[in-house]
Amino acid sequence: MPDAGQDVARAPPETSGSVRLSPMCIEIRLTPRERQLVAAILGGARNREIARQLGLKEQTVKNQLATLYRKTGASNRLELALLVVTHRIDIGIVRD
Repeated sequence: MPDAGQDVARAPPETSGSVRLSPMCIEIRLTPRERQLVAAILGGARNREIARQLGLKEQTVKNQLATLYRKTGASNRLELALLVVTHRIDIGIVRD
């Protein structure tokens, strides 16, 4: 069961680009802040813009992105965005 304030995202077992997924479904738990960071990345925001939008220091954004990369296995923001979009990981964005 997820911890309070965390969502569980599941991706299908497959490989996309250089993001390697295990043969079993992966489970990624994203905090509300991590979902905000991913949404900002998908919107094309740079670290400085994300920091300004969320009222954080740029270094804090970098640290939180490093944590996201470790959690997801992504090496950079492009791989993270591809993982989220390709595997339809729910980050709480409502699309029209």
